[in-house]
Amino acid sequence: MSNFELVLRCPACQSGWPNFHIELQCACGFQVKAIEGIPILRATQANERLDYYSGQKLLNRINSKNVGIPRINNAFARNDLMLELGAGVDVCNAPNLVKTDAFIYSSQLDYVVDAHCMPFEDNSFDFVFSLAVFEHLYAPWVAAKEIFRVLRPGGRVYILTAFMQHMHGYPYHYFNMTTMGLREIFKDFEIIKCMPSPHCPLTQIGHIMDDLGKMTDALPANPTAQELKMHLSKASQLIPMVQGQLIKKESNFDLWQQIAPGVELFARKPAAEI
Repeated sequence: MSNFELVLRCPACQSGWPNFHIELQCACGFQVKAIEGIPILRATQANERLDYYSGQKLLNRINSKNVGIPRINNAFARNDLMLELGAGVDVCNAPNLVKTDAFIYSSQLDYVVDAHCMPFEDNSFDFVFSLAVFEHLYAPWVAAKEIFRVLRPGGRVYILTAFMQHMHGYPYHYFNMTTMGLREIFKDFEIIKCMPSPHCPLTQIGHIMDDLGKMTDALPANPTAQELKMHLSKASQLIPMVQGQLIKKESNFDLWQQIAPGVELFARKPAAEI
């Protein structure tokens, strides 16, 4: 849990909660509930499942402080007040990091929130980031506006999301994005960098080839089908071995941009809003 002072607000009516506590009843009728001490700060459907502890094995266990992404490392070094959207199984316990997700995959989560309607006051954070989350949002353009709202003027955002990946859901998968699409939904920001992400390995393309290989099982048994399956399997194993050489070669950039498994954006909220 962050040691920074953070003012929460009702996700239903947006009224401020200066004295937040679990079981708080807002004047609008929204009541704060909790699962194992983690506040549920989003609207929920009747009988909606929020506890996905059993799904932890589907997600990568990470420590965002050591994830190796310079933009995030720099935010930790500056001691920014940071918001993570879709924390999943992030074991980082830095006091300046607020970890959120729409579902509970880990007991180390700070809040259950909806990225489309966040329970934080305007201008609350210095840095917001999400890793492999925006493909799971039903309206990522709305989430981008919410990020703009909760960032302080001059605050920064880092987004890594899927482009050329097969469908995967934890528990839903809605959109994959090109760099053009990512730029469009963050058009209110000063975009510093938007490009294919070197932090999303080409092994994702290998997964697609594996899926194609499985599809050959439905073909009539013949030498051509077996040869196709063999080549697909071999390619999926070889791609990771040459990934670094492929994406670092400048002449490959345009091709990489067309097939990149992931894209990333780094942007800033204007210091003086117009």
